[in-house]
Amino acid sequence: MTFPPSSARSASLALYVAAVVVSAALLFSVEPMVTRLALPRFGGSASVWSVAIVFFQATLLMGYLYAHVLAHGVSTRIGVIIHLAMMGWGLSFLPLRLAPVAAGGSEIVDLLIVFARSVGLPFLILSANAPLLQAWFARAGRAGAANPWPLYAASNVGSLGALLAYPLLVEPTLGLAAQGQVWTAGYLGLMGLIAAAGFWAGSGPVVKTAGMGRASLVELGRWVFFSAVPSAGLVAVTAHISTDVAAAPFLWVAPLALYLLTFIIVFAGRGPGRWSGAILAPTLVVLAVLVGFGLRLGLVVDIVVHLAGFFLLALACHARLAELRPQPERLTVFYLAMSLGGMVGGIFSALVAPRFFSFVAEYPLVLVAAAFALSRWRWPMAGLIGCLVVAGWLLPLDASKRETRRSFYGVHTIEETRDGQYRTLRHGREIHGAQRIRDAAGRALTGQPDPLTYYHEDGPISEAIDAARQKAGRPIRAGVVGLGTGSMACLFEKSEGQDFYEIDPEIVSIARDNKLFGFLSACGGDARVIEGDARLTLQASSARYDILIIDAFSSDAIPAHLLTREAMDVYMQRLAPGGLLVMHISNNHLRLNEIVAATATSLGLKVLIHDELEDEAAPRLVYQPTVAAIAREEADLAPLAAQEEWARPDLPPGVKPWTDDTSNLLGALLAKIRED
Repeated sequence: MTFPPSSARSASLALYVAAVVVSAALLFSVEPMVTRLALPRFGGSASVWSVAIVFFQATLLMGYLYAHVLAHGVSTRIGVIIHLAMMGWGLSFLPLRLAPVAAGGSEIVDLLIVFARSVGLPFLILSANAPLLQAWFARAGRAGAANPWPLYAASNVGSLGALLAYPLLVEPTLGLAAQGQVWTAGYLGLMGLIAAAGFWAGSGPVVKTAGMGRASLVELGRWVFFSAVPSAGLVAVTAHISTDVAAAPFLWVAPLALYLLTFIIVFAGRGPGRWSGAILAPTLVVLAVLVGFGLRLGLVVDIVVHLAGFFLLALACHARLAELRPQPERLTVFYLAMSLGGMVGGIFSALVAPRFFSFVAEYPLVLVAAAFALSRWRWPMAGLIGCLVVAGWLLPLDASKRETRRSFYGVHTIEETRDGQYRTLRHGREIHGAQRIRDAAGRALTGQPDPLTYYHEDGPISEAIDAARQKAGRPIRAGVVGLGTGSMACLFEKSEGQDFYEIDPEIVSIARDNKLFGFLSACGGDARVIEGDARLTLQASSARYDILIIDAFSSDAIPAHLLTREAMDVYMQRLAPGGLLVMHISNNHLRLNEIVAATATSLGLKVLIHDELEDEAAPRLVYQPTVAAIAREEADLAPLAAQEEWARPDLPPGVKPWTDDTSNLLGALLAKIRED
């Protein structure tokens, strides 16, 4: 069958656009999918996504290098055959599944190995498609071949569509297993599109170009730099936002979607004009004040402000890239440089900065770099932003002394209040424990410290411990997931066995240092601290507890894998007959009451929830937590059911239990917003 010339050109262009869009959609949907698979293996840490970005950027660079070699080393027809063979090899990784976790390395090294073994080859192959298809299109001599950049914009449209669809449509409706099956079907369909696109390209000759030699070092440096700054900002802003809510796709996607949107805008021929640069400088100053002084404006406002600032930063950088783009015959070199810059920026924010700074330095440093690169007043603007950040660090608004420690699981800040009476431990913005160290006259306090914050002796966690003690009729054995400052040790008697499960070695070090917090040394007795992910260590344990307290959801990025049916089943296996499972589910941004109740009920368990409003007359640093008590039988909850503050939860229609395969953090966020 023959087409009229215009019809043939239209069909050819449509084929290439379809292949580019499908490839990009598969590429960017697999990122949150595989990262979500990895979260339970690595404690649900927000750092998992930061490391994932670095892995995908590094693999993208290798994919672009492969595309460059293929586009300039062999003819189109041979290139198509080689690429289809590589795609066939990629089928051996499908359907997608998480490879076993390596043992003995650091979390970052283990995570990179897991990603490489799980999805490395398919991702590399898919990342090569955009530059390859554009090179083939340009080589074919078809209509519009001299300007392949709209295909790059189409690629970003496909990426953006997949990113938005994942948290809004895919994750709420499909489990991880079903997602993998759909993705595999899409991959097979893409192989057909690639084969057809190669046929349309014909058998174009090998294009001999000087490649790297035709780009000066200055030109390459600019491409790398203006790619690195927004990439570093992407990792930093995503970590800043997700640390305070949850490590979840709906928070990962927003910054990445804006990042891609800026590419669409600038490479589709619709430059941002001068307005983005005009408002970028004052925006950077505002962000520097917020980040430097740790100011918060409320969840929604914070997210909007930081995302808007990042969008302007990325738009300005990518607009400069668009101005500096080369002729089509050098586009694979351009992509290589951009990809190298993206990887460099990601490595700085995800790997280098956490290694050398005990606080979150990467975000303010990105602001300084952006001010220097994009402002007319380079040195004054960069200096002003740097001074604001330093001033915020040296002169905190709410503390007199400050020490920070950083690990894979977050930044831990130890502070003394301005009056010197209390020492607190914060993870992100939320207090994870406090101890009074001096009286009002400034005299140092000695003896057994009183637990504060959520763990005070009149609170529901203390009531649950008393109920377990009353039910057992003897000293109890307790397991606690989440160590914090060790405050909870002082709610138990020294004759009672205590096992604390903690994933973060830095927290263990802080809690054991009695120069910082004295709860473990004063009250812990023979308490054991078991390091590692609580779900995995509990599953491997043979211990039996009269009370098991899960204290991992009070703030920051919650580990969702500790809230599922499968996790709750593990907890119940560790409970002695008549024992209590207690879950501390206070959270600033997520409403977990109904989720916990629905999950427990789906296992045939009984639930009571203590959810009182804060008492404005409560002593300083004493908070009222939301706590769920779960047991096998109603009789096991009797001591708590007799107290009016504990109530059976009402389950509205539509609330589903969480499982390892399906969970809905976005729904929990929306429920909290409606509650407030």
